[in-house]
Amino acid sequence: MPRPGTKLPVELVPRPLWGKSLRKTVSPEQWQKLRNCLLSKRLFGLKLYCHFCSSQFREKELQLHERWYYNERTSIAELRCLSLACERCHEVLHSGRSINLGLEGRVLDHLIAVNRWDKPRGIQYLSRAFTIWERRSQVNDWRIDWSNVILFLQGEYGREVDIDEQFAGLFHGLRSYDRQGAIEWARRMLAENAVIVDTETTGLLEDENAEIIEIAIVGMDGKIQYDRLVRPVGPLPKRIVNMTGITAALLKGERRFGEISEEVHRRLNGKFVVAYKASFDAGMIRRAYKRIGRKPPSFHEECAMGAWHAIVRGSFPPMPGSRHRALPDAKCVLKLLRRMSKMSIHSEHPGHTSARGQA
Repeated sequence: MPRPGTKLPVELVPRPLWGKSLRKTVSPEQWQKLRNCLLSKRLFGLKLYCHFCSSQFREKELQLHERWYYNERTSIAELRCLSLACERCHEVLHSGRSINLGLEGRVLDHLIAVNRWDKPRGIQYLSRAFTIWERRSQVNDWRIDWSNVILFLQGEYGREVDIDEQFAGLFHGLRSYDRQGAIEWARRMLAENAVIVDTETTGLLEDENAEIIEIAIVGMDGKIQYDRLVRPVGPLPKRIVNMTGITAALLKGERRFGEISEEVHRRLNGKFVVAYKASFDAGMIRRAYKRIGRKPPSFHEECAMGAWHAIVRGSFPPMPGSRHRALPDAKCVLKLLRRMSKMSIHSEHPGHTSARGQA
């Protein structure tokens, strides 16, 4: 993932993963449908915006770009989301290919222009990006995790939409975990120096103004490491009040995120961080630090929903027992991990009803 403050990153695909992108996996028609999904959601008048340089472009001038996260400790390559990129930004994102085509000057010029860097910093950043790429290319046993891009598309289409059905089985079989992998993952997380995190917020990750209003951190031993309300800068939407029960009166007098950022950083830095929907909670935490101009904690997020999906097999299930409050939901994730870790690899998978009742 890019460093905090890097508006336009270089995203080089490790050599063992060449040819294994989503675009190479789906048909041209399905890829166009994915592109149309993002275009229709981001149309402002007659023009659209590049997600990286924020400039306006016509529809035909924007390309669909896959945002991957590479976890070198677990050898998991996770497709996080899809973004729209203009031609110049796309050249920077895929700098390896662009430089091989003789576009090194264009790549460097656009990289430093969008990020507002001087030339030496741009050269240093490119050099570091290729060093990381070389290291990641030495990993030969990468496993692909598609779960978060399905969650991303559910955010684009609406939570009530079955993405597999919407795309006529496009994602059928593209799961990162089978039953055995999910159970082994749960056992590994319980044995790691990991924590479980849950946040309540004023909106979705796609809403740039969304803020954290509650955060809880629980250890794998069940001990509560952190639990507090956070007073947002912006308004508290009525739908959030209705869903969580968190009111403006409850938040009055609570500290802002900037005032608790050091406490949160200390508890997350260097850890495996498990969340039910990891892309959401991790994304909100990183955004909160970016908003106050501070470096976020360095952690490896792990998604419980993707693993649980391999057990229940179906559309991605809601969190079993969720109450839409940070501490109870973090405890629900811990119960879920413990339950998964005790499952037999060969037994029948539970249905949604039994899962909700037992977890």
